[in-house]
Amino acid sequence: MRTLLLLACLVDAAGSSPAPLTHTASGRIADRHGHEVPGATVSLESSDDRSVRRIAVSDGAGRFRLDGVPAGTYAVRIEHPDYRVSEALCVVRAEGVDVTVILRPR
Repeated sequence: MRTLLLLACLVDAAGSSPAPLTHTASGRIADRHGHEVPGATVSLESSDDRSVRRIAVSDGAGRFRLDGVPAGTYAVRIEHPDYRVSEALCVVRAEGVDVTVILRPR
């Protein structure tokens, strides 16, 4: 069974200068108890043609970072062998929102 979430990804804005053409989407992967989930694969794909734009693996603190992401709407897929696959719709824009994704055990 898949979990579907709607979320906004953290996007870094470059201070007061004009918005960059690409952004950084980042966040944290955790379990239902709030513990970090290292080693989760995070795939960001454009929502219109599903072509893979960026892939990252969460670090020891469960954090991930995807650089060079153009503004737009993306399908995000988070996979880990011990947890159910999680899919979300992610809107990348100039405002910043920190994202925490909670994975459910298999």
